[in-house]
Amino acid sequence: MTTVVADIRDRRKSPRVNIQYHGRVRFVDTNGVKFKTDIIVDNVSANGLYLRLPQNVAQGSQAWVSLRLSTDTEDLSNKLVVAMRGVALRAEPMSDGTWGVAVAFTRYRVL
Repeated sequence: MTTVVADIRDRRKSPRVNIQYHGRVRFVDTNGVKFKTDIIVDNVSANGLYLRLPQNVAQGSQAWVSLRLSTDTEDLSNKLVVAMRGVALRAEPMSDGTWGVAVAFTRYRVL
């Protein structure tokens, strides 16, 4: 099920969709160490996305994200993949020990 979230108090420029896409991200953590990991995106909009990472990243860190636009967790084929470059707007600790990271797109393309 896909839910579009809109709140008049929300400062985002476009509505976001609560949908879980699988992907991969490359980041530099707060210690300056490069890492890449598989991810599940919590929500996405035309301007950015929100994802969870196993470690913290600094505000302003560059991100490289590729998303497989399918919600089928068993299907690992390369149906439609979008590659994005972005910047971390914020990172916040989550109750499960991960970090919630908001990423604003600076560039993207369909592969």
